[in-house]
Amino acid sequence: MSFRKNPKYHMAGIMDSFSAEKCFEELLEYKETFGNCNISVPYKIKPELGEFVRTHRILYGQKKKGINDLLSDEQMDRLEKVGFCWAVRGAFKVRNLYGRMDIPSDN
Repeated sequence: MSFRKNPKYHMAGIMDSFSAEKCFEELLEYKETFGNCNISVPYKIKPELGEFVRTHRILYGQKKKGINDLLSDEQMDRLEKVGFCWAVRGAFKVRNLYGRMDIPSDN
């Protein structure tokens, strides 16, 4: 399910469908450039992408706790398939000039 097709997500005012899809495409560009989806928040180069990441990490945590279901399973799967990082625990707090944190792999 794309971000355009989840009515609960948009009724809650998370972000409009065009912005969400645009940010997802920017996430893919980030991955192409840096080889991962470990985006630090705030992300000063593209603040909208940083907000997209922050919002989806919050929605994921709320869904896991049963607080809301604004993020669909299909949207979660879509993000996970591209390697989206739901949490950045244990991250090295070393930012390069792009505002990116280098995060150790769990592998």
